Amino acid sequence: MAINYRTQQKIKEKLSPYVKTQLVHASRLLQKNQVDLATELKNYYESNPFIEISENQQVQASFTHEASDYSLADTLADPNALSLDEYLIQQVKEKSLSAYEKRQVAYLIGQLDQDGYYRKEDQVTRQLFAWRQEELETYLSILQSLDPKGIGARNLQECLALQARALPDGQFVEALIYDHLEDLAQGNFDKIAQQESIPLDRVKSGFIQIQSLEPRPARNFSLEIPAYTLPDIIVKTENGDLSLQVSKDYLPKISFNQNYYQALQSQSPDAETLAYLKEKKREFDWLVFSLKKRDQLLLKISQYLVHYQAAYLNQQGNQLCPLSQKDLAQALDYDESTISRAIMDKYLQYNQRILSFHDLLAKKVSANGESLTRKQAETFIRQIIDQEYSHHPLSDQAISDHLALHNYYLARRTVAKYRQAMGIPGARSRKRQKLAQKNKKRG
Repeated sequence: MAINYRTQQKIKEKLSPYVKTQLVHASRLLQKNQVDLATELKNYYESNPFIEISENQQVQASFTHEASDYSLADTLADPNALSLDEYLIQQVKEKSLSAYEKRQVAYLIGQLDQDGYYRKEDQVTRQLFAWRQEELETYLSILQSLDPKGIGARNLQECLALQARALPDGQFVEALIYDHLEDLAQGNFDKIAQQESIPLDRVKSGFIQIQSLEPRPARNFSLEIPAYTLPDIIVKTENGDLSLQVSKDYLPKISFNQNYYQALQSQSPDAETLAYLKEKKREFDWLVFSLKKRDQLLLKISQYLVHYQAAYLNQQGNQLCPLSQKDLAQALDYDESTISRAIMDKYLQYNQRILSFHDLLAKKVSANGESLTRKQAETFIRQIIDQEYSHHPLSDQAISDHLALHNYYLARRTVAKYRQAMGIPGARSRKRQKLAQKNKKRG
């Protein structure tokens, strides 16, 4: 049985600074995939003289102290390309910050999602790193000052606003984003001009500037699944039975040089040297322990996902069963933030298919009645709109009511959110478009 979250926090409060630091390192190992983990092991090798690395036969590379600039990713991806984390940390290193502050910002960088957003709950992050709220705000402010602009935003509005500040008319554009983003999306320029008592042309100019901003600041940092994606879990089926194993094909093997360690111990070292030896031995033990726990959790998550989504994986159904990250955490009795780190950038191979762990999650979107995934909800919304009368398009509330007749309960705002995500305009705009199409045919 996993230790529940509150118990974890009580234990964490009593831990020594060293153990707290090691827990943070273990957390970082948990969220790394094979490629990143191989690089991390190399870093341990270079900082601990007692750790030895033996090259895996499938990796044609050299892990030697002399070749200190080696990166496994260099053999698998464009050598000139930087990951988002690397690009951001590179900038942090150049800032006039203390070593402690740089480490804290680096921890926060590890909490970003694939779009470059910071979507974690503040309380979870504060508890994870033992920060006060003002410390979190300080580190987040530093992160948001980095390039690409918009990085570290909590939501779309903040992302666009962070970028707008660099524009010549930035203050005005930022105000538009915070006060009128929904009306801008619906093309209600006249309404905004009247409310703000400004010329219509200025509203349109602000809208054009907003369109030039990037809603996904991490877009250019290999967001798509690369061709060299390596599965972290291999799922095999034999005679209907499943077997799961952690893939370590591209991970170097680590060991501890006990002979060298004992030789130094036998030389009657002074207190400082003895403390150093103990620290490096304890560091290696923590590393082995953390890697073992990482493997166990990945297997546990994978086993649950594979069984829960068996119909989808075996192509007996084209839809995933509703399962959110929170549901997964509760089912396995782990804190959601732990599950979030564990499945970040992880992939599993199932019958020659490579799937992201996130591909097997599907959030429930109905508060009551029948559960459905977001993809299913969007499909239903599109079908309803496709079948509506052209002279009387349905409002978001009408679509919500229509879904309720089939025992699917989505709030009007949720319907609007999914409709906009699919690029479908509102009822008024759809009516104008269909009238224009009719007039064009008549002409």
